Amino acid sequence: MKEWLSSVSLEPGPDGTVTERSSVSIRIDSFDGTYVRGAFFGVFDMPQQPGTPTQAPISGEGRFYFPVREVAQ
Repeated sequence: MKEWLSSVSLEPGPDGTVTERSSVSIRIDSFDGTYVRGAFFGVFDMPQQPGTPTQAPISGEGRFYFPVREVAQ
């Protein structure tokens, strides 16, 4: 099994907010209070084993759907 991670950078905004930039993005398509559904897409660009290709592009997008136990506000 080969493993990759995604690079991440944090950029401060002029209004005091912080924006996260990553080579892999997620999109939330729905949340009904119990389940969240969405997709992830982009390129994993940080190989975790020597000799692994430098990038692993996601073909199209990966989908997810999972229960949420608690939402903190």
